[in-house]
Amino acid sequence: MNQITPQSAPPVSRYTLNVDGVTVTISAAAPLSSAEIEQLVARYRALTGAERPY
Repeated sequence: MNQITPQSAPPVSRYTLNVDGVTVTISAAAPLSSAEIEQLVARYRALTGAERPY
C-alpha cells in the first residue's frame, strides 16, 4: 500500500502581463505592489533589448 504525504507549499502570487505583445508570467512568494511589477517589467525590457523610453 502506498502512503501519500501531503506537501505543504508556500502560497504563490501569479501575475500574467502583456509586455510589448509578449505574455510574461511572474510567480512571487508574496503579493507584489504595482511599483514592484513596473520594476520587473523594466528589467525584462532591459534584458530583452526591448527597452523603450516613454
